[in-house]
Amino acid sequence: MQEIISGITKIFTNVDINGEKYNESVSNFGISYTIPKDIKSYNHIITIESKDNVGNIGKTTIPYYIEPVPTKIGLNISKEELNPDEEVDSVITVFDQADDLLNGEVNLKFYKGDKIISEQNGKINEVLKFNIDKFAEPGKRIINVESLGLNVKKEININTIEAIDASLEGQNLILYNKGNVIYDEDLVVKADGKESRKKLYLSIDRSINIDLANYFDEGNYSSIIIENTNTELKDIEIKDERSLMTKLGGGLTGITGNAVLDKNGVKPTKLGFYALILVLSVFLSFYTIKLSLKGYKHMKERDKKLMDFREGRKRMGELQKESTKEAKKNTFDYSRYNKADVEDWKRNVIRSYEETNSMPARETRNNRYVYESQRERSSERKGNGDAGNAFTNMFG
Repeated sequence: MQEIISGITKIFTNVDINGEKYNESVSNFGISYTIPKDIKSYNHIITIESKDNVGNIGKTTIPYYIEPVPTKIGLNISKEELNPDEEVDSVITVFDQADDLLNGEVNLKFYKGDKIISEQNGKINEVLKFNIDKFAEPGKRIINVESLGLNVKKEININTIEAIDASLEGQNLILYNKGNVIYDEDLVVKADGKESRKKLYLSIDRSINIDLANYFDEGNYSSIIIENTNTELKDIEIKDERSLMTKLGGGLTGITGNAVLDKNGVKPTKLGFYALILVLSVFLSFYTIKLSLKGYKHMKERDKKLMDFREGRKRMGELQKESTKEAKKNTFDYSRYNKADVEDWKRNVIRSYEETNSMPARETRNNRYVYESQRERSSERKGNGDAGNAFTNMFG
C-alpha cells in the first residue's frame, strides 16, 4: 500500500496484434503496425492486457476488419482440344490477397474471332457447362471469364472432323456429311471385287442420293463396301431403270467423277462441266443468231420507212413549190385597172346573173348549157373586134 501511495507502482502492458506481441512498461506508449500484404481477409482483433506489480490486471480487445482484395483468377476446363458437338466443363476460381478462395458471380463468353458465340453467368467455384456446335468450324476459339473485377482468357481448338455416314435405300446409296468441313475426297466403292472411284464433293450437313446403276452393271452383288465410311452393304440387287437422258448424264458422271451436292445445289465437275458449257454455248449461239436476224429485219423495215418518209417530204416540197408558182401565175395585178374597168366588171357580173335567172328551167338543168352560152357570146364579141377589157373578157 505504501508503494502505491508513494507513487512507485509499476505497470506492465502486453499487446497482441495478429499474433505479433508487443511488451511495454510505461503508462503511455504507442505502437506502429504495418498490415501484411497477405493478411487474411475479414475480422481481426487486437488484444491489450495490463497488470501492475501488486497483481492488478486490466484487459481489452479492439476489433478491425480486412476487406478482401481479389488478386488471382483461374479458369479450369475439361479439355483444350475439342470436337464438334462436344460438351465442355469449366470451373472459375478467384483468390484474395491471402490466396483464399472468394465467393461471387462470374460471366463466361465464348468467342470466335470478335464475335460472341455464346454467353452464360454462374458462380465462383461452380461448374459451368457449354456445348460446341455440331458443325463448328475448325480453328481457334477464345473463352473469356470475368469475376470481381478480374478477367482471364483461354484459347481452345476445334478439331477438324471428316466424316461421311452411308446408308442404302433400295439401290440408292445415301451419303451424309456429318463432319465440320466440306468433304472433297475420292469416293471409293467396291462391289464384289469391282472398284469405282469417283470425286465426292459434299458440303457440311448435306446428303446426296447416288444410284448405284451409275457405277456398276446390272446384277446381284453379295457385298458393296464404301471405303470412306468403312461401311459394308450385303446382298444388293442393281437394276438399270434410268431413262436415256439419265443414262447419258450418268455416263458423263462416270467419266468425270460424279456430280455431287454442295450447299447451293449440284456441282458438276470436269468433263461434265465442260459438256454443260458446250450445250449452253450452242443454245446461246442459236439465240444470238435469231436475235441478229430479227434485228436485221427490223433494221430493213426501219430503213424503208425512213426512205419513204424522206421521199414523201421531198414530194411535199415540190408540190409546195408548184402551188406557189401557180398562185403567182393566177394573181391579178389590180394596179393595172382603172375605175371604168371596175364598173364594167360589175355590169357584166350583174348581166350574167340576170341572164342565168331568165333562162327556161329546162335549160338551167344542164349547167354546161349556161357556160356554153356564155362562151358563144364571148366568141361573137371577139369576132366583131370588141376585145373589151380584162374584166369583160373574163365574164363574157
